Amino acid sequence: MRALALTLLVACSSKPQSEPTAIGSDFGDLTVWIDAEQGLLVSRDDEELSWIRPEQFQVRQATASYDMRFGSFLIEETSEEGEELTEDDWVSGHRMSDFIPFDDRIQFTVRDIDDEVITVGEVISHADDHISIELLADNNRIKVGMACAEDDHLVGLGSQARDVDHMGKDVFLFVTEPGVGKSDDNVPTGDWMITGQRSAASLSIPGWVTSRGSAWRLETDYYANLDVCAADPDVMTIEVWESVMVLHLFDGPEPLEARAAMLDWVGRPPMPPTWAFAPWNDALFGTENVLAFANFLRDN
Repeated sequence: MRALALTLLVACSSKPQSEPTAIGSDFGDLTVWIDAEQGLLVSRDDEELSWIRPEQFQVRQATASYDMRFGSFLIEETSEEGEELTEDDWVSGHRMSDFIPFDDRIQFTVRDIDDEVITVGEVISHADDHISIELLADNNRIKVGMACAEDDHLVGLGSQARDVDHMGKDVFLFVTEPGVGKSDDNVPTGDWMITGQRSAASLSIPGWVTSRGSAWRLETDYYANLDVCAADPDVMTIEVWESVMVLHLFDGPEPLEARAAMLDWVGRPPMPPTWAFAPWNDALFGTENVLAFANFLRDN
């Protein structure tokens, strides 16, 4: 692992040395580069895996109400004063600073246009091809944006009934009744307790695999929302409703290899005995076919 710091060199001067404007580290095959003006870049062999610009670190304070009927939820987010929220309520970063390198991590802060710290963070190396981006804020909402490419693809996020590739979609992650029927978007309908929103899922998993050969896992127990290059085709945003954001990145470099690395870290359930799968099997189209399938199961 190497740590590099670009500093403004002042030779033969009594003035103090300026704060580093950029810092970089190699963690296995992954390179992490943080620049005060350009933001946080993660790459593999010069291929970009993630780029978060300073203004794409955002925080705000909010609250939410939850109305539950028949296992479905109507969630309404407002300011703490009960007013409607707008995009102007987000406080965005302006520059990154206070870089501190260690053998297994880089620490940093994100400051707004008034030079106030909005979040502190670090990039941590867990293994050669596994890092995490971890943020802490005083506010209870954190959002980051990452650059999208036209040929990107993203799969995962649990039992999403409507989509396999989520590019161009917004997906909320919250365990809820998936509904009887689905709407075409995530705007609650008048019969929201019956008709499911597009992303309503009884198994919401904050993990996904990308066509760049990386897998991501958002470590949260709270409501989260991903805008997968929908509102802006050039930006994917990840939002959590808590004051901590932990994003794990697993490199493949092939998508299936990245997925396997993520599952190895999350943990895999032990294989149950074969008889446990019997209730999952059925057969149709007459007695003869049902008995033939039953014999097949007994033989195998």
